[in-house]
Amino acid sequence: MIGGCAGSAAPLPPSISENSPQQVEASLGITSEDKQLSCQELTSQENQLREAVEVNKSVIAGERTRNQVAGYFGALFLIPLVAVENNSDAKENLLRLQTRLDQIQYLQKLNTCTSL
Repeated sequence: MIGGCAGSAAPLPPSISENSPQQVEASLGITSEDKQLSCQELTSQENQLREAVEVNKSVIAGERTRNQVAGYFGALFLIPLVAVENNSDAKENLLRLQTRLDQIQYLQKLNTCTSL
């Protein structure tokens, strides 16, 4: 049953108020190329990332019912849970997308971008 668990939450981004800008940028993996992105480019990337996050969440949620049914039958009949889909690729991709969103949001604050 452990194989079907959702997994851990994404790590929180570093605190901007408790760390130097250099520490925050190093922790987030901000590159010099990232710092050169315009507010318009950042907003565009943010929108694309949010759409991709929703797609990944849908893939993960789509398997949830199947996994629950497999878990119930596995518990009832004591058979291995070979039918459970862990969606590890989708979960890893979701973590990458969320990490990039953290980067984009930091860069938007750094550039004092306003919402369009």
